[in-house]
Amino acid sequence: MGIDQTLASISTPDRVGTSLGTLEFTEGAPQRADPREAPRPFDLLHGVNVYLDAFATVSTAVLRQGFHSVGAEDNPILIFSS
Repeated sequence: MGIDQTLASISTPDRVGTSLGTLEFTEGAPQRADPREAPRPFDLLHGVNVYLDAFATVSTAVLRQGFHSVGAEDNPILIFSS
């Protein structure tokens, strides 16, 4: 496989048909005249990403509250019997 074939096989095409409609790219970057034209499924995707990104932080905060509820202070080493 030559270098041109390799680059073509890993490059983003100028147009991609999807369930959201036809997406257009210039040199691999998506093109939109106005960000408000973005399809609604992208709004859902961003909402799911925010939820997943915040999940670990919230879980850590609740874990810390649980340790405080049994008398553990911040920064000790906890040892469990099992």
